[in-house]
Amino acid sequence: MSQPNYEGFAEFVSAEAEAGRLINRSQERELRREGVRSFGLKDSESIWFVRGVASRTGAAVQSDLDERAERILKIQLDEKNRIRKKDFDNTAKIYAALISERMDVKSAKIHLKEVMERNGWKPRRHGLLRRKRWYNKIKIS
Repeated sequence: MSQPNYEGFAEFVSAEAEAGRLINRSQERELRREGVRSFGLKDSESIWFVRGVASRTGAAVQSDLDERAERILKIQLDEKNRIRKKDFDNTAKIYAALISERMDVKSAKIHLKEVMERNGWKPRRHGLLRRKRWYNKIKIS
């Protein structure tokens, strides 16, 4: 069995990360497959390399950002697993700031809504009429 080509894979990931500031889940999955298939790495090593090289080049990995956002949202949940509009908006700003060049706050809200739905969290009612309209207005494509 041949030795894994760590340097080659790092260069490959670096080239892919330069093409865009955000590595989405499908791109990350493809990079990991390529690391296992073409460079002889284990899956756990390829995950480590993708995140490490992305961090070094200033790119962001969506799965890593989703984990961070999930932790932030989880801290802000009330006892009924609901999140306030203000906390949601602040988390969206943080999420967008972590991907400085490629994402605006509106796109960040879409990603956060997906995170909330994946975890079964609900929005807290807001405003004079106590509506969830602020949350329903965020359309997932």
